[in-house]
Amino acid sequence: MKQSFLFLILALAACTTTIPSDMHPPLLTPPPLPDLRESSLDNITEVRIDAQQFEFLPSRIDLTKGERVRLILTARDVNHTFVLPEFGIDEELEVGEDTRIDFWPNKTGFYLFYCDKPGHKMEGIINVR
Repeated sequence: MKQSFLFLILALAACTTTIPSDMHPPLLTPPPLPDLRESSLDNITEVRIDAQQFEFLPSRIDLTKGERVRLILTARDVNHTFVLPEFGIDEELEVGEDTRIDFWPNKTGFYLFYCDKPGHKMEGIINVR
């Protein structure tokens, strides 16, 4: 009985032993989260464009090189397309629905956009300065 009691005391003593602080692994600090405000919608220039028989309004858009742009296009009468080949944009526009296109114009110049539906002779120009 004395031996079991001694064993129990030793076992409890082993459980309550503290580990010296220099033996604890260091706490890792996670890297900071990215500042999502840098990519917030506040920094996007929005341009609304209406497509209707048979023109884009406005038909000329002036932009600044490197600024983030959101085009909001709406077909007012029938389905149209919006094609801006220099920036790889080719979107179908459904009647009455807003189509959003985000892009960064990264080179200066004049760029033609158009509708490629048969018979729709609609075009406009984007001037990136």
